Amino acid sequence: MSAEAGYGWWVRFGLLIAIALWVATALAMATAIIIDASGGAMLASSKDLIAPLVAATGVLIAVLAFLRDRGKMERERAEARSKIFLEQAKQSFEQAYELLRGLPQDRVKWVRAARLISEAEVLGKSIPSEDYRRVFILASAHYRHLLYEALMVPDESGGRVALPPAFFFGLADWQTSTLSLNDMGLDTIPKMRLRAGNSVRPQPEAAGLGIAAESVIVVYEFLRFPDLYADPLDDVDTDAWKKWSKSHGAAQGAYRYLEHRDQYVVIGGTMMEKSTGEPVRRTRSL
Repeated sequence: MSAEAGYGWWVRFGLLIAIALWVATALAMATAIIIDASGGAMLASSKDLIAPLVAATGVLIAVLAFLRDRGKMERERAEARSKIFLEQAKQSFEQAYELLRGLPQDRVKWVRAARLISEAEVLGKSIPSEDYRRVFILASAHYRHLLYEALMVPDESGGRVALPPAFFFGLADWQTSTLSLNDMGLDTIPKMRLRAGNSVRPQPEAAGLGIAAESVIVVYEFLRFPDLYADPLDDVDTDAWKKWSKSHGAAQGAYRYLEHRDQYVVIGGTMMEKSTGEPVRRTRSL
């Protein structure tokens, strides 16, 4: 039996004793009063009754004090564990980000980063404090954004696009390669050479390029928002921003922008009204 389980047993035992003494005292007084009011008064003032009553009160106070102190200790222990788990999880996220931010094609770095992310998520689920779990969710979102940005590359138009397959195949010219997926595979997948192995000449390990599939899956699964993620933006009242004519001060431009986005859509290079589907001609700015 563990020490914690032993304490729990003694607490329950002491509480039962205190309750039993109180119940016995109450029954004795009630019985005496019902039988004889004067006898009940004498019993209530009797030293024989005062002694167990004092004992029961003392036991009950001691049990309640123990429960209070134990609850406080458990809360402090949970907070200490939460701090440790949160800090370690944040460090793991940071290390994973540092490993991947330079777009390495090193298999080992991707495996290490994937393991760090997995360990950080396990730590986050183990945080006992609800408040610290909320902070962990914020930290996860922060590093999810950093990794998302780190794993994108600029395109010709000045925007950012996803890494091409050539990067994960391990091609040195992944940014400019025009090879098909099959050709990439032929150039990078390890070539297996079968031969009889023995204690003198063991079977060699096939060498090849490309990032391990498991590490790629872990990293990109982390980049996705969890299915149960509660987006605080879902509660935004967009209808309150539709009357730009009532805006003033710094909000005027924002109001006009939001109302325009709500009324018009661009399809195939043509702007159209959402309500009517009618095209809108380009006009000079006011």
